[in-house]
Amino acid sequence: MSTETVLAGCVNKIGIPLERLTGIKSRRVVGHGEFSIDLARNAVTDCLARSSYAPDEVDLIICCNISRYDGPGQKIMFEPSTAVRLREQCGLTEALAFDISNACAGMFTGVAVADAYLQTGLVQCALVVSGEYISHITETAQREIAGPMDPRLACLTVGDIGAAVLLERGPNDRVGFHDIDMATLSRYSTLCMAKASDGPHGGAIMTVDSIAATVTAVKRSIPYVAAVMKRHGWRPEHCDHIVMHQTSEASLHDAVSAVNRVFGHATAHPGNIINNLAERGNTASTTHFVALHDQIRGNRIQPGDNVVFGISGSGTTVGAALYTFDDLPARMRRTRNGERGRGLAARRRPAEPPPTPRVRIDGVGTALPAPAAPPHAVDLAVRAATACLEHSGLDRSALDLILYAGVSREDFLCEPAIAALVAGELAVNDDLESPDEPKTFVFDVLNGAVGFLNACQVGAQLIGAGKADHAMVVAAETENNRAGNGHPMYGMSETGSAVLLGRGDGTAGFGRFVFHHHPEYADALETYFQHRDGHSWLQIDRDPDLVAHYLDCIPAAVEELLKLEELDRAQIAAVLPPQLSGADRAELAARLNIPVSRFVDLGVDADPFSSCVPYGLQQARTRRLVSSGDIALLVSVGSGVEVGCATYRF
Repeated sequence: MSTETVLAGCVNKIGIPLERLTGIKSRRVVGHGEFSIDLARNAVTDCLARSSYAPDEVDLIICCNISRYDGPGQKIMFEPSTAVRLREQCGLTEALAFDISNACAGMFTGVAVADAYLQTGLVQCALVVSGEYISHITETAQREIAGPMDPRLACLTVGDIGAAVLLERGPNDRVGFHDIDMATLSRYSTLCMAKASDGPHGGAIMTVDSIAATVTAVKRSIPYVAAVMKRHGWRPEHCDHIVMHQTSEASLHDAVSAVNRVFGHATAHPGNIINNLAERGNTASTTHFVALHDQIRGNRIQPGDNVVFGISGSGTTVGAALYTFDDLPARMRRTRNGERGRGLAARRRPAEPPPTPRVRIDGVGTALPAPAAPPHAVDLAVRAATACLEHSGLDRSALDLILYAGVSREDFLCEPAIAALVAGELAVNDDLESPDEPKTFVFDVLNGAVGFLNACQVGAQLIGAGKADHAMVVAAETENNRAGNGHPMYGMSETGSAVLLGRGDGTAGFGRFVFHHHPEYADALETYFQHRDGHSWLQIDRDPDLVAHYLDCIPAAVEELLKLEELDRAQIAAVLPPQLSGADRAELAARLNIPVSRFVDLGVDADPFSSCVPYGLQQARTRRLVSSGDIALLVSVGSGVEVGCATYRF
């Protein structure tokens, strides 16, 4: 679809030469009946076909797209996670699966997380994927944009595409990623926001302060890139290619000027700056990897080439990655007809996963809505995080990571990460004048009610890989539907929660994590956005036998965990379960063969959903149900059906 066609479809005349300003002549858009998950699935299939891995050899899949527009009628999915659904559709039967959301820095965030899992040895092969069907915001903007200064103008620059990368440990330190370093400047977290439109036509819309966003990204990211290069002894002449986030030709020009001011005249030039905009447009979280793919296919990138990635995204995320190619470009060009890139060799997984790096919980906080005030997820998360920090005594400037694991969000916000808004309210290292200052990196981890436990494992892996010393996992849930709007409220406990993770110095901390999936119940719980007749709402489709499915699925995961940890049930001092009725809790206790008296009551009437783990921890401590040396069993269950469990030594 050409830029000329996009402009012609606008209700109001725009009056600016959009193609000349952006450098975007055309972009690809989905066909009829094609959605985000279809783009992601096709990218996974293409990626695996070019690799030496079979689907059942993939240990981890992380899905990173901003858009989860996955069905007709503006069906935007929140759970099950896209990664969970892709795992079943692509035959990735052995893969741990969860989503990450971090705006246009999403795929690099996924790569950084996968890198930590690879470094700690928990996985041998990881797949990071994004399916960006985002041209639907163009359709909304064509109805709404009023003129050339409208903050929705950037919606006219986007294109659709899916991208996937398969990652493994490199054979040496000469090839692969030498560094992936990112930080979140949360002071600027509201410069770009994508959410549900309040227009009667519905749909999603993105508003951007384009000038401020570009100035912030360029001013902060170029010194950041320079510092990362200096750390590894890379000089400008070592860089064969520079890949920036592909937003517009004007922003790339600003970045080139900034690079040349820092490194010297003509360091960045048309010969090494990759510009992929003309036929692609801004493809959001996929831009760097789509650009690489196109340049490799165009014979511009060769084995041994060095690449510097300039990373940016709303939130505001800045960062850099340094990469040296092995023979991948040659292999990709040889496999045009779909034959595998290398001979498929038999791979053996370790007999059992290595233990989780010893990470302890240094603080817990929860928050309930303020009296007579409408509850807001960000506010609840901020108040819980503040209570957690006060409980721990840690100075907030020492927070290296903030991970948000809640599902609900006001206005069905999908960009930036909720974690960025939380960090901005907390003012945690929210700007960066120098790359040497303390910095914080934030993003969302999404996997329904199991997402909090996934986020705890992500935090533990990043700490274990030396990427952080302190990580905070926060969550909040509110009712998106309100009384009187004609759509049901679902009885959630509107609450916020937070736990602080730090390096363990002894036996205390998390043990192993085990996650099981049950695709036979994949449709037992679905949560998604809908719009009809001028109204938007959250729809939850729940199998009436959902709890029975949960009770059927939990025991096998617990059994595997206890076996891996070589624990007897008698050694479990407390069980921190999901929210269940008294009768269901007794039934689960009987199936696990653990006395129900050891099950911790979460202390709330309604389901705290993603906050069950911190509520259980808080109750166990405040009611003195555990003491030093005791072992707790943490159990989560949610859509998919996914079961997560872990041990924790106090």
